[in-house]
Amino acid sequence: MNSAISKFKFNDILQREYGFDDIMSINTLPGGYLEEETWLVCLKLNRKYVVKIINHEFNVDHLTTILNFQNYLYSNINYPCSLVISTLNSKLVVQINNNHYLFIQTFLDGHVPSLIELDESYLMKMGTLLGQWRLASRTFISIVPSTNIEKRELTCQWWIEQFDRLSLCKHLEKIDINYLRLILVECQERLNEKVDQLEQGLIHNDFQPSNTLCTDDDRQVYIIDFGEACYAPLIVDLATALFLLLTNGIDDDNRLNTFLVSYKNLVRLDRHEIELLDVVIRLKLTANFIGDCCNVKSKEEYDHSSWLQSCWKWINALHQERRNLFQTMICHK
Repeated sequence: MNSAISKFKFNDILQREYGFDDIMSINTLPGGYLEEETWLVCLKLNRKYVVKIINHEFNVDHLTTILNFQNYLYSNINYPCSLVISTLNSKLVVQINNNHYLFIQTFLDGHVPSLIELDESYLMKMGTLLGQWRLASRTFISIVPSTNIEKRELTCQWWIEQFDRLSLCKHLEKIDINYLRLILVECQERLNEKVDQLEQGLIHNDFQPSNTLCTDDDRQVYIIDFGEACYAPLIVDLATALFLLLTNGIDDDNRLNTFLVSYKNLVRLDRHEIELLDVVIRLKLTANFIGDCCNVKSKEEYDHSSWLQSCWKWINALHQERRNLFQTMICHK
């Protein structure tokens, strides 16, 4: 059981806060960054719920707003995601201690798609769902104060953190720190004067195939893991999704175009977003690469990480010969 909560306290919270008096079993589920973070709770009559125990670094208002948005998606536009369950006192979040929170959502029965399953049909559904997210975010933000949502992306503090992380990668001799710094500086110069002109809203911030579930029978696509959601320029969500597709092996023009076209069928990108899309893609790719390299302990670990090798390949490609890859796709469709 998670060190933040004993098994006795875990059961006590479920009974006291949610009225779960008929628990049949509690088992861990894969998912999340921390061990024993996600649990499957089975009740009588085949009722299943997913319990998330998280060490949340932001305030509880932020987390509650994210979960409210998840329920808004589920209830108002029939979005394929879990429904967050309220406590008996109508709370979405239960605080366990100073740093840990707990919330419960409905169980989705599906699997993370394999690379073979990520065909044009699947990518079309993903592009549509990201577009629907953006449209729903506009409406939601108009009725919920954005002050309740943490701003994490492209803020002054965010830029400081990216440059600070570079120094933590010096132990990896294969990493050209100066080259990565050059990319960050170039992107910062391009974005600083225009970021305020970009439409802001609530973004998923980790929209990728591994954060989707596919049903075995009708290939319904569900979106999961809203934990990285924050308030940021909405183009960041599209940029993040595209670089994650590239680095996860979705690098052919047909599938990338399918994703983009299905997104654009719902969302009209303005000229600033089109102009800056490739810049934000390079920035997010580079920042994620640097962040992951900080956690690599040795050259051998780096060499055996297919994810980092893929990131490095695309950092070079997008910084050099394919700088306007997605702007070209958008303008020719």
